[in-house]
Amino acid sequence: MKKGRIVASVLALALTVTSVCVQTGEADAAKAKKVSLKSKASVTVGKTVKLKLKNGNKKAKVTWKSAKSKIAKINKKKVKTKGNQATVIKGVKKGTSKITASYKLGKKKAKKYTCKLTVKTAGPTPNVSQAPVQSTAPTGAPQPTVAPTEAVNPPVVSETPTNAPKPTPTKKPTPTPKPTPVADIEIYKINRDIVVDGTIDAAWDFAPKHEIKNWKADSDDKTAQTSNAYAKILWTEKNLYIMVEADDPEIDSGNEADYNQDSVEIFVDEYDNKEEWGSSNEFQYRTVIKRDASTNPEETPKPLGSLTDKTHWDGEEIQTAVKTTEKGYVVEYAIPLHKAPVEKGFIGVEVQVNDAQGGERNGTWNLFADPANGDAIPYDSTLVFGDCQYAIKREPKQIELNFSDPGSTNMELPDQFSEKDADGNIPYYDENGNVVCTKILEEQEDDTIKTIYKDASGKEIDKPVGNKKPNADNATMNTQARYDSENGLVYCQTANNIVIYFPEDRRVLKGEKAEITIEGTYTPDEGAEPTDDDTIFRTWMVDTENKKLLGDGPVTTSNQVYIYYKDIKSDDGKFNFVGELEATGPDKEFADDGYASDGTCDAIMIKAPIWNGTMGNLVLSKVVLTVFDPAIPPEDPPAVTEPPTTTDAPSVTDAPSTTDAPSTTDAPSTTDAPSTTDAPSTTDAPSYGFNEDETEYRLELTKDTVKKGQGWDPDLNCTYNEDGTVTIVRNVEIGIQLPKSVYSEHKFSKAIISYKDSTNAGKKFGYVVKYDSDSTNWGSGEENQSGWDMLSGEGTAEIVPKDTEKNFSGIRLFDGDENASITITSIVFVK
Repeated sequence: MKKGRIVASVLALALTVTSVCVQTGEADAAKAKKVSLKSKASVTVGKTVKLKLKNGNKKAKVTWKSAKSKIAKINKKKVKTKGNQATVIKGVKKGTSKITASYKLGKKKAKKYTCKLTVKTAGPTPNVSQAPVQSTAPTGAPQPTVAPTEAVNPPVVSETPTNAPKPTPTKKPTPTPKPTPVADIEIYKINRDIVVDGTIDAAWDFAPKHEIKNWKADSDDKTAQTSNAYAKILWTEKNLYIMVEADDPEIDSGNEADYNQDSVEIFVDEYDNKEEWGSSNEFQYRTVIKRDASTNPEETPKPLGSLTDKTHWDGEEIQTAVKTTEKGYVVEYAIPLHKAPVEKGFIGVEVQVNDAQGGERNGTWNLFADPANGDAIPYDSTLVFGDCQYAIKREPKQIELNFSDPGSTNMELPDQFSEKDADGNIPYYDENGNVVCTKILEEQEDDTIKTIYKDASGKEIDKPVGNKKPNADNATMNTQARYDSENGLVYCQTANNIVIYFPEDRRVLKGEKAEITIEGTYTPDEGAEPTDDDTIFRTWMVDTENKKLLGDGPVTTSNQVYIYYKDIKSDDGKFNFVGELEATGPDKEFADDGYASDGTCDAIMIKAPIWNGTMGNLVLSKVVLTVFDPAIPPEDPPAVTEPPTTTDAPSVTDAPSTTDAPSTTDAPSTTDAPSTTDAPSTTDAPSYGFNEDETEYRLELTKDTVKKGQGWDPDLNCTYNEDGTVTIVRNVEIGIQLPKSVYSEHKFSKAIISYKDSTNAGKKFGYVVKYDSDSTNWGSGEENQSGWDMLSGEGTAEIVPKDTEKNFSGIRLFDGDENASITITSIVFVK
């Protein structure tokens, strides 16, 4: 930026003014000769390094200390050095240690100066065995040490010069390899993009706070106004995300220069090269907190954020957003990366906060660099950027559901079980049976449904009041379900479902896995004798859009977990159930009111064992989720049977050798060789996966590929036969699912289903084509193509997707005769 350069005419010297340095402040600092200690140093194991405390008073008492003496130890506590006080430190073993110099002059309070010392292992030494030893060299004229030992014999005439030995690169001196940096901080991976809008959303919960605490005043009379600043950093395979929050009672934009306003600067060295500015993909980016156009009324307003004159970035546009808060402000960044990061790799980062007041800058806060104690400013050197190591956080986070807050649960009766008035709307009643509210579902032009609540006078209100009543077919539903906040208990009896919310600041993100622990009591109804395999209740994670989606409205965002009687039965009725949930994403594209979930989970749903069922004598006392590795789980590798294996193709030993080859008369006749009609059919010898030219993919029929929709118990309706077929009793949806590794890489034009023994006679099947989805649940990328063939007796049927641009990933079958059975013998997807 041209305006970033100020000519100091008094000194007759062009000085570059940046966001990090006010030149007069630097000059004053030089005159003052402040005591300083370099912030970083290195030493090799077994060697020593001298650290100097510059500009100290000779009368001062200096005490040196190593935080980790097993890595670096103080060899000499005091060393005479011209004009300075120093120490000698010896490297003991590889690692880092903080070296502290405690400086005390007279009765003043001691000041501490620190240096991060990195102890490295020695570089590789030349391999002397590669050079000839002295005893093998001729006794005549000295020979080059790089010549191989064979050189003592004269070469024969037939050898050409190209065969003459040449010195190899390993014999020449090589530069010392660049040492692997030691991480200043670890930055963690998340599995979704962050919306850059200045709002701290749930994704940032996973990142630790890094305090921005290195203060440097622009002059001795300046004090900081900004306080409590911190940064959080996260990454995906495409972006680096940085968020900065700071307290600042008054945002100042009274100075024309951006760096003299309240602003935040980001410095990034993508490959952590620690080279000079301009070598490869380093940049400085400045964001002003409040852009005040009145300072330049004739100019086009500048954007909040922009690259500065240190522009060496050939990447895509950097995103930034600012929001002011009651205490100060929040700034967010999304930085596109040129290469996908790898775990344990490094990126150089520095964050700087410019603190301004009354039209002047007070000074700067830095995350890693410490200019007040001798570091270079980040504008001048990439060496002071922090070494941030890409990591995947595998320590679990815990979410304990709050059973003492009456607002932590919702047991609203789902709409489908509720009484409706003559207009099809749902009335809410008070305890005396009077209608106090009505729920109206209005269809919009875009086919979404808008929910409107009106009170008894017809006035529109934000939230419903009162309670819904069950309809005549579900007269007991939810009548005995209740929440006991005093004792922290949820009584589930007669409830069709119950939603229990996470604490306000806790979320489970798409891709995360959570162990769920449920404590409570359960006793069977009097006279009931459940079997071990009877389902008592079900649970899964949902997105309620911050408690807005009630009843059955929440969007399902995880797998279902079934709790069987054998899991919770006990003599005293108490149980402690442990299961696993995974946030797999929304099961439908839009909720009933048009809300589009991104798969974030903010609650769990406890559901009756069957549709419109009740949960019996179930009382919950505690629910805890322990969330594990947030990284996206790797795709399932293809089954070994999918690609041709070496045993499928004839090996060298299988092929007849020349001597073994049969003569013409010995050769099998054409009738001996299996003809096309003789070849084993797919039902005779199933071969799953792709055929030889990868034009067809035969699906193996297992519990992972043929299952009931919505995750309902597949064993209830599916029998997986020993011959590789599957028999289905049709009374709920059946899902047919391609492996993700197959549908994400291959496009199929149709699926051919072969079947037999179908007892379906009078009702057509319906089916839904799934696109780019590894779920057989409702919604989530599907295309309804109802009205299929009868599928009775034996035969084949085709399913052809309409959208050829998307990846055909599966099928969901429904309808047909109640309890009709059908055996699927094969499913082949054709390209």
